[in-house]
Amino acid sequence: MNKVTATVLYVENDCDIRKGISAYLSYKFTNIIEAKDAEIAYQLYQAKKPDLIITDINLGKFKGIELIQKIRNIDKNIPIIITSSYFKKDKLLKIVNLNIIDYIIKPIEKATLQFALDVAVSQILSMTDNSQTIVELEFNKLKQISRIKKEHACAVFININNLSLINDAFSFNSKSELIKIFFEALVLSVKKNDLVVPLMGDTFLILLLDSSLYKIEQLTNKIKNKIKNIEINGYRNFTCTCSMEFINHDDSLYEVINRLKEKNN
Repeated sequence: MNKVTATVLYVENDCDIRKGISAYLSYKFTNIIEAKDAEIAYQLYQAKKPDLIITDINLGKFKGIELIQKIRNIDKNIPIIITSSYFKKDKLLKIVNLNIIDYIIKPIEKATLQFALDVAVSQILSMTDNSQTIVELEFNKLKQISRIKKEHACAVFININNLSLINDAFSFNSKSELIKIFFEALVLSVKKNDLVVPLMGDTFLILLLDSSLYKIEQLTNKIKNKIKNIEINGYRNFTCTCSMEFINHDDSLYEVINRLKEKNN
C-alpha cells in the first residue's frame, strides 16, 4: 500500500499510546511528528505546517480544546481528529463548531481510526486537487515549450517564514487574507508569462522558462526584497526562504515539488 504524502501531527501525553499509534500512522503517511503536550504541539504546528492533526483533548494545563481553537483561528480547513479517554457532553458541545473530522474514544480501535483517516485524506486531497490539475497542465505545457525552444525550465519553491505567527500578531480573520498579500507580491516579482501557484501551508511554487542559475539568483533576491518591503500595520522586514530545481523532460510535478521540499527542510 502506497503511503499518503502528508505530514501528521499526533498529540498524546501517554508515551506508550503515542508510540503505538505513531507506528501505525507511519505505515499510512510519509511524515509523523509527535508532541506530548499542547504547548509543544502548537510550536510544531507553526514550524512544521502539518496536513493533519490528531490530538487528545486531556492534555493537562494547556487543554486540547484550547489548542484546536488556536489553530482554528489560523486555519479553518486543516483536518483534525480528536481522541479522549472518556466522553463528556460539555466537551462535545465545545468542539461542535471547531470542524472536527471525528471524536474517537480510547482505547483506539484501528478500524475506527482508519475510517477517520480515510475521511481526513479525502479532505486533504480535495483541498489540493483542483489547483493541482491546473498546475499540472501548466507544468506539462512548460516542459513542451522547453523542448521546442531548447530553453531551461525551472521551478522555484518559496516558503514565507513564520506566517502563522504573523497571522496571530496582526489578527487577520483568516490565513487566506494574509496569503493573498504575499501571493500578489510574488506575482509582481515575476515576468508576465511565469506562473505563481499557492501550495498548502505557507508555500508557493513559481514555474518559469529561460532560466540560468544567475537569473534564478536575481529572481530570488528580488522576491526576498519584495517580501521584506511588504508593510502590514506599519511593520516590515518579513522573510522567506527559496529553493530551485531545473525541470527535466521526464519529471513529474510531484517529483519536482518533493525535491524542492527536501531542499527547503
